[in-house]
Amino acid sequence: MHEIIVNGRVMKGSVRKIIFGSVLIVLGIVFLLKNTGLITVDIQGLWPWLMIVPGAIFIGVGLWDERQYRQLFVGAILLGYGLLFFGEHTMQWWDTSRVWPLFVLVPGVGFLMMYFLGPRRRDHLRKGIFLSLLAGAFFVLKDRPELFWPLILIGVGGMMVLQGIQQRNSLGTTSDPLLDPPER
Repeated sequence: MHEIIVNGRVMKGSVRKIIFGSVLIVLGIVFLLKNTGLITVDIQGLWPWLMIVPGAIFIGVGLWDERQYRQLFVGAILLGYGLLFFGEHTMQWWDTSRVWPLFVLVPGVGFLMMYFLGPRRRDHLRKGIFLSLLAGAFFVLKDRPELFWPLILIGVGGMMVLQGIQQRNSLGTTSDPLLDPPER
């Protein structure tokens, strides 16, 4: 979080207040102009922007200050879902049976953004790749729902095995009584 020092005092949370205050000001101006008749706005079409604008701001904060890289994930979620809802409302392309895997892909993109634009933590990369591949599998297999759960079980099991191997190697353990045959 940004810290601003004023008269020797650290002002915590100032960036969040600025972001949310700016969003409230913009919304207030839009509603004021609509209610006075100066502009005509379809309020029902406006609500996705309540996710898109803050999402873009969160991404901007994450790009602006590398210590705030976690904001990239929040921004990706808000912006991604806001764009999905915007597309649904304005273009009527929404067919849940066709696009629901995007709801799995969006967090995957958020994790990948944190990895590539943040401190490059491997767990962010793993989560981003896993969710992206899972969304891709859902797109490919959306007409074969009976294959979902077996593939999920295989994927989660594979991740657990890889994590176990990685932990075992990082501890320097070379023998495991459960995996190694008994000596005679």
